[in-house]
Amino acid sequence: MCRLVLSGTPCFDEKIGTGNLASGGISLTHSAGAVVIAVSTSRKAGAQLCAYPATRIRSYNWSVKAIRRKTTGTGRMWHLRDLPCRFKNNFREGSQGPPKVKAAPT
Repeated sequence: MCRLVLSGTPCFDEKIGTGNLASGGISLTHSAGAVVIAVSTSRKAGAQLCAYPATRIRSYNWSVKAIRRKTTGTGRMWHLRDLPCRFKNNFREGSQGPPKVKAAPT
């Protein structure tokens, strides 16, 4: 799904040639992974950068920099960032931890 991008300034609109999608104007693709500016003459469905709406992120091993930009840890990591803490507690949820045992005096 594409929608037309309007920059807000008529001077910039003349430079990029916004207009009808069939005439080759520039459009934004609705992508969950990234906002991609795509020339709409190719008429491809989805974003070429992340292969949306496919489930997996598009990756080819010819570019080390591209892999580094999109690897784990470059985004929010809303699920993975609390895993080390949960792992220390043995994935305990909704209960109190066992009391700490004090060391015996020597």
